[in-house]
Amino acid sequence: MTDGVIVTGSSTGLGLETALGLAANGFRVYAGVRDLASAPAVRAAAAERGVSVDVVALDLTDRASIGAVVDRVVAETGGVFALVNNGGIGLRGCVEDVTPDEIRRVFEVNVFGTIAMTQACCRTCVQRAGGASSRSRRSAGGSRPSASACTARRSSPRKASARR
Repeated sequence: MTDGVIVTGSSTGLGLETALGLAANGFRVYAGVRDLASAPAVRAAAAERGVSVDVVALDLTDRASIGAVVDRVVAETGGVFALVNNGGIGLRGCVEDVTPDEIRRVFEVNVFGTIAMTQACCRTCVQRAGGASSRSRRSAGGSRPSASACTARRSSPRKASARR
């Protein structure tokens, strides 16, 4: 079986380029897009490069959507080989001009959606590896893995990288 890789946020930009690059290197890529209306453009970009990708509907705020994609990858490739968390949304405006609901939406997609996607894929990585976890032993803050959610909020990237 070919190694299955999920790339979130694959409709344009860095996500699309990542998906195409991985496909060119022999991976079976599942290009996650929020809106399937972008699927023809993704497939056209892949055809221009002489590669193919499986375009899948993926809403990072919908656990059923996440589960369906992960289940498909597992069924078709035996497990998730890798996940590239690229999906996200932006919000422009001064803090006094944006609403709390707009800010919550950004966090729902960019933070909680990324976590949900990672959790869903980690479960299959553990199964694929025969019970051995493929997760990093160091969390974002550099402490024990079980404290990653806590330390991620306390450590800046500079502090975390300085500890390595």
